[in-house]
Amino acid sequence: MRIMKLSMQSALKMIFAMMLIVSVISCGEKNKQNDLGESIDMHTSEESLDWIGPYNGILPCADCPGIETTLTLQGNLKYELKMRYQEKSEKVFIETGSFEWDDAGSIITLNVDGKPSEDHQYKMIENGMLKLDNKGEEISGELAQMYLLNKSEDQMINLMPGEYIYHVSSIRASCEGVGSQSCLQIQKGNEYNPDSLELFYSSIEGFDYQEGFFYKLVVKEEEKEASNVPADASSISYKLVRILSQKRDGKLALNDIWALASLNGNPINVADYQKHPDLEINLREKRVMGNDGCNSFTGSLAKVDDNYISFGQLAGTRMACKNMEGSDQVNANLNSVNAYKINGLKLTFFNANGDELLTYKKVD
Repeated sequence: MRIMKLSMQSALKMIFAMMLIVSVISCGEKNKQNDLGESIDMHTSEESLDWIGPYNGILPCADCPGIETTLTLQGNLKYELKMRYQEKSEKVFIETGSFEWDDAGSIITLNVDGKPSEDHQYKMIENGMLKLDNKGEEISGELAQMYLLNKSEDQMINLMPGEYIYHVSSIRASCEGVGSQSCLQIQKGNEYNPDSLELFYSSIEGFDYQEGFFYKLVVKEEEKEASNVPADASSISYKLVRILSQKRDGKLALNDIWALASLNGNPINVADYQKHPDLEINLREKRVMGNDGCNSFTGSLAKVDDNYISFGQLAGTRMACKNMEGSDQVNANLNSVNAYKINGLKLTFFNANGDELLTYKKVD
C-alpha cells in the first residue's frame, strides 16, 4: 500500500506541474505585445461583440497630408468606410459592403466589388485596429502608429438611461425668444456634423460655457413635472454629467477686419485703388463685408472650418472708378476662394488648386 501511495503523490505532483506550465504559457501568450506596445488578447476578436462600431484615424497619403478615415463595422458583417483626402477635396468618399474574418478570428478583410481586397486588411487590437500592408503583414517600427484606427470613444462611453452625447459649437448664434438673444448651437449623437447644429434655447445645469471652444458633453435629460413648467419654457431639464472634451476653435482668428496686402502673390500698390481694399469676417452672423478698392460688398459665409472657407454670392455697389482692373481681380479672386491659412497677422486665401489668391493683414 505504501508503494501505491507514493505513486499517487507522484502523479498528483506531475499533474500540478503540468497545470503550472500550461498556466505560465497561457499568461505568456496573453502578455504578448505588438509594435505599438499594446497587450494582445489571444482570445479571438471575432468571438467578442466589442469590435462592433466606428474606428477613426488619419492614414498616410502619398500626395496629401493624410486620409481622414472612419471604418464602421456592423454585427451583420457589413461595413461602411468613409475617407476624405486632406487639402485635396472636401468630398467624403463612402464605400459599403461586407467583410470577413480570417481563420484565427483576429484579422478582417473588406470585400470591395464583391471580392476580398488586399488593400483593406485590418488586425483587431484592444480599442482599435491596425491597417495591414497588401500582404497582410503589420507595418512595423516607427511607422506603426500611423496605421492605427482608434475605436470611437463614443462606443466606449457607458450612457445611463436619459443620458446623451451633446456636441456644442464654439460660437453662439442669434435667436429669437421673448426677445433677441444668443443661443448655444448643439447637435446630439455620436458623430459631430456641423451642418446638423440646432439652436438650443434652454440651459444646461452645471455647464460653464466659454465661447471659442468646441465641447463634447454627456447630458442627462429629465421630464419636468407639468405643474412646474411655465407656458413658454421647455418641459425637459438638462444637467451636465461630464465633459468629454474641450477644444479651442482655431478658425475664430478669422473673426476680424483685414486689409489687402497682396493679390495673386504680388504686393499691391494702394495708390492704384480708390480706397484700400479690406475684408471683415463675422463668424457669429456667418457673413462677410468689405470693399474691392472701388465698390463695397456684402455676402454670406457658405462654409468655414479649420482649413477651408467659401463665400456665398457677394452683392455690391456698382461705382465706376479710374482703375477697375485691380478691383475686378479682387472680386474674381474672392469668388474663387476655397481654403485659407493664418500666419501671425496675415490671412491668405487659396483656390481649389492651392494657388495663392489674396493675402490680407489684420487691421490694428
